[in-house]
Amino acid sequence: MPQDGDSVDDHGKAVPWALRAPVRAWLWSRNADADAVPRPVDVADQRLPGPDPLNALLVGAGAALGWGVLSHALGLSGALARRLRSESQRGVVLRARTGMDITVETAADVVLRTRTPLDDLRVVVLGITETFAMMSPTSWKQHLTRLLDALEPTASCPAVLAGIQPISAIPIYRGGLAPILDRHAEALNQVTAELCAATPHTAFAPLSTPPVVAIARFRGPADYDFWAAELVARIAPLVPAPAVHGSPSRLDAELERRRQAELDRLGIRGRRAGFAVDDIVQFSRSVFRTQSAELMILDGDRAWGLSSYGTQPHDVGRERSFTSYATDARGTFVVEDASRDERFRDYAYVTGDPHIRFFAGHPVEGPSGDRIGALCVYDPEPRRFDEAERALLRTLAERLETALGRRR
Repeated sequence: MPQDGDSVDDHGKAVPWALRAPVRAWLWSRNADADAVPRPVDVADQRLPGPDPLNALLVGAGAALGWGVLSHALGLSGALARRLRSESQRGVVLRARTGMDITVETAADVVLRTRTPLDDLRVVVLGITETFAMMSPTSWKQHLTRLLDALEPTASCPAVLAGIQPISAIPIYRGGLAPILDRHAEALNQVTAELCAATPHTAFAPLSTPPVVAIARFRGPADYDFWAAELVARIAPLVPAPAVHGSPSRLDAELERRRQAELDRLGIRGRRAGFAVDDIVQFSRSVFRTQSAELMILDGDRAWGLSSYGTQPHDVGRERSFTSYATDARGTFVVEDASRDERFRDYAYVTGDPHIRFFAGHPVEGPSGDRIGALCVYDPEPRRFDEAERALLRTLAERLETALGRRR
């Protein structure tokens, strides 16, 4: 029988309280080695080109931090984005919120702050810190239940929880008391697997020991690609099919609040766009040979042009604007002939001046990652818009994001 204070899971495993002090001392003895491990110096967000981009949110710590590599492109977020693109044959926009301060106790709040209605997938990587602290499976289950509530997994936005890798598989923790921690990680993983199995549209993805790679470093790109493959194997059956654009969704109040806060931070209302923004919009009109190009901003119940070429700056009601569709789109939004599209054929800008027929728009994000509008090109003549043109419009929209970020 375990003694009072033992950490016990529902399946009879126990980690004796008496071993906690020796385990903590052993972990402390490895701190110097841990401090010497390189970590990425860039942001963890990833953008990979492709049609109808899949929007993914990655939250967590541990393997998500990219220990052992200097760029997240070589770590888990980069490997996961590449594997997702290969599996789905879609572009990937991966937003990552990672940090050593993210634990099972704080992750729900992080998810609530960063999730959006446009997410196609949410992935969480946690458990190393909790294993080192020997958190009881009961406490782990309580916090994980709250996290699953925050993730709100649905058929259109499933959730995947990564397992805790074996502690003995971490190079600086091999040997010593690692088997005790391996056992504890197994107990927490079992709880996670059972919760995921009982939650619709949710999967548990174990992270097993990567094959030995003969490199003199803590972790390498091959390790992260190995884990990304394990994650995608569980993600693939859950990932939603590419979106079919209907009417723009009514975004929730929190997303609208964040959009308005981003516009406030950018300080663009009532001001000139700036030369860098104007140059990109003007180039967009020229390269696509359209009558007009605009950077349109969604602001409350209106959509207005921050930078306009080929048309006078104007604002329109949000509910009757192409911009709402483009901003809400999962990729580049295209209308080849608005006069034949039942969504738009009665719009004033279709029946009257400027007699829009062709329209293409790509979402534009502010520095915080919240969408504030779209880069739009349009013309009175119907036309097709191929994949190369969609990719170019996306690139120009991303350059606008960079230009807007420099205004702050």
